[in-house]
Amino acid sequence: MTEIVATTREEFPPVPEPVPAQAPRERFLGADDIYRGAGTLEVDKATMAILMAPVDETQICMRPDGIVYLPWVFYADRLRKAFGVSWSLVAGDKPTLEGNQVIWLHHLIVRGLYVSSAYGQCNYHSNNRGMSYGDAIEGSKSDALTRCCKPLGISAELWDPAFVRNWKGKWGESNGNRWKK
Repeated sequence: MTEIVATTREEFPPVPEPVPAQAPRERFLGADDIYRGAGTLEVDKATMAILMAPVDETQICMRPDGIVYLPWVFYADRLRKAFGVSWSLVAGDKPTLEGNQVIWLHHLIVRGLYVSSAYGQCNYHSNNRGMSYGDAIEGSKSDALTRCCKPLGISAELWDPAFVRNWKGKWGESNGNRWKK
């Protein structure tokens, strides 16, 4: 059993004076960094099959205004299946609050190559206890991810008006101007 011995403050070495903190320099990637390799990402047929696999209709969600979507985790999962961890969503600037919208630019980089850019947005209301400003920032990042995946063909059906009409006819229900699945 180890014996605990009390010591006095004088037995410890003096604490060095704090070094004045310097504000961290925020560095966002410049155009040379971001757009390097734009349009040069090569993928094999197996990877293309993963990216462009049909959407499971049961996973599609619908907002009350009738907009259909898939949660961000669907896109992240599809990217992980296709590229492992060789992809990243890189912030292009700081998030901004315009009215009640948090807006944030992101770039999708895969295997070190630029794929796409998109602004994500999310509603923020300071009196909403269920969503902090940080939550709204994360929401705008998630929205940017879903938009950045368009060029890869992920869930392309959701931008096809015929598919959306058929899906709503099968899965949606409207009572005037509000929709639900």
